[in-house]
Amino acid sequence: MGETRADRAPIRSDKGRREVEQSLDTLSDRLETALCETDHGELLDRIDMPRVERLSALCAVLLDRIEGAGACSSSEHTGLDGLLRRAIEARDSYARKLHLILSGSRDGVFEWALDQDLIHLSPRWFNTLGLAPLTEPQPPTMWLSRIHADDRGPFRRAIDDHLADRTPTLDLEYRILDGAGHWRIMHCRGIKDAMTGEAPTWLIGTHTDVTHRHYTDPATGLGNGELLDQLLDDACRASDNARFCLVSIGLSNVCSVMESSLPHYVNGLLKHLGDELTEVLPDNTPLILLPEHTFAVVLEATDPAGLEARLVEIEGVLSRPKPFKNKRVWLSYAMGTAAFSPTQGLLSSSIRARARLATQYAARRGVGFRCQYSDALELSERQASTGEQLIRQALDDDGVRCLFQPIVSLREEGRITAFEGLMRLQTADGLVPPACFMDVAEQSALIHELSRRMIDRALSIMTEKAFEARYGTEFTLNVNLSRQQLQDDTLVTWLSDRLDRYGVAPSRFQVEVTESTVLASLAHAQATLNALRDMGIRVALDDFGSGYSSLSQLSELPLDTIKFDKCLIQDIKSLPRKRHVLASVSELCFRLGYDVVVEGVEDLETLAIVRGLGVDTIQGFVYCEPRTAEDLLAQVGRFPVPARYTPSSA
Repeated sequence: MGETRADRAPIRSDKGRREVEQSLDTLSDRLETALCETDHGELLDRIDMPRVERLSALCAVLLDRIEGAGACSSSEHTGLDGLLRRAIEARDSYARKLHLILSGSRDGVFEWALDQDLIHLSPRWFNTLGLAPLTEPQPPTMWLSRIHADDRGPFRRAIDDHLADRTPTLDLEYRILDGAGHWRIMHCRGIKDAMTGEAPTWLIGTHTDVTHRHYTDPATGLGNGELLDQLLDDACRASDNARFCLVSIGLSNVCSVMESSLPHYVNGLLKHLGDELTEVLPDNTPLILLPEHTFAVVLEATDPAGLEARLVEIEGVLSRPKPFKNKRVWLSYAMGTAAFSPTQGLLSSSIRARARLATQYAARRGVGFRCQYSDALELSERQASTGEQLIRQALDDDGVRCLFQPIVSLREEGRITAFEGLMRLQTADGLVPPACFMDVAEQSALIHELSRRMIDRALSIMTEKAFEARYGTEFTLNVNLSRQQLQDDTLVTWLSDRLDRYGVAPSRFQVEVTESTVLASLAHAQATLNALRDMGIRVALDDFGSGYSSLSQLSELPLDTIKFDKCLIQDIKSLPRKRHVLASVSELCFRLGYDVVVEGVEDLETLAIVRGLGVDTIQGFVYCEPRTAEDLLAQVGRFPVPARYTPSSA
């Protein structure tokens, strides 16, 4: 390339002319074959650019020779002239075909004059970005300034690596801002002109829009998770006064509604729903489809009232039936929202996690609920996660413990007539209170194994010789049952087996249930409680007086004991009306044949008031807080002495 007249001797012999003709014919044939057999999408990858350059250079050399070939013979001149015409025609044919290919393709073309530091860009380069074409050469900053800040460095390094012969070609993908202010993903491919070791003078190549491949769910054409991350990243880079909201919509019954339908039916339904949702979204707002049939959208939240109106419109779309196989179906949904602003410095992954958390919480509340993320919600979920880990560790390490709190009969001179078994978890840091794990346990199947481990331990302790020697063999063991346990069909059989195993009479065992626990599944709970009572096990209604306790349940549920919640005696010293309530309800329970226990008695004055109202069975810190069996045996006799409450180390 770049040959001059001095580089080669004049072509004068027939042998020399034939050699040149043969070389050019061979090169032209290869070029024609490549042009004819290669489709548009692969052409630039298949053309041997150095050979084309050499062909063009040879044409120029031949022209140079002919112009200075005055000494040549006429026949020799005619042969060379024909050779030149053939070479020029081959070059022009290649140029015309290449122009047609580039015109018909969707790729933009660039030619970077490195020695001038100017870039020639084709009209289609601008069209792919929605920009008005510029005919004049542009400085590289016009291109580089539109590239995403995170991609600008890798783009520059890729060019440097190619120009320095560290890579054979320029080949990378990058994000670039289009005319509408959206990020598009481009695939850039190019090659420099010089051979290895020579200083390049230009860099030529194409850029292809591959945004659809990266940002689109192929089955529905909706945006995907990669696009959502980009949208969140853009929002987090907005001005400080901007406000946004990520909305997450989880569909819970798609699989059941679709039954055994083929995937394209499911995708069709999701696409139809996506089209309806898009209609109520602001213009140019992408709708995202995530795994597990979850939709997401990023909305501006500067105007709270406007955002709320938009969410109501979205809920309206979700509430309407959708066509499916010549019928209508309703989709069950739950919605979570997570508000955020650039000043918070959040990552897209954190924002998505917040919206997901809110959606999961809404789904637990029921179909059609909407939940907004808050720090309190995250704290609650974190505690739940910690609680689950504590439970599983305790089960694995045999760390389920049982504390005992005495229940004292004033009528029997303060004798302990029962113990309530209270669950704790043993860790390396000590005993974990129920507030740290009980909610998680009762909302999952873990409560079954936890409770059975505790009951096993409690039965074992109450039948130990030292325990029986101190407290006798007539006291009752009380344990709490959760809603899930009342629905466990194996509970009655399991309890019967355990009582037989430890030689404990069923009459010495009492289960405690709350009204809400029973009412959660009334028919099933009543059947379980009746079966327990038929076996001889006693049933106590716990926390009576808290929440919305109904007097009607006193006559309808199979009960033996009513345990008054501490709220009934709270402030009883200063509120006379509470004394009347306690006296009236106690009298009603006595008339119905129930035993009555008052919980939460913590001082001597309250103890005197309660006793004066006719209640003689007490559970509270005035006698003893929950303790381990070892502490009870060491510090608490069969007839504990009431005293002002002083917390112990247990």
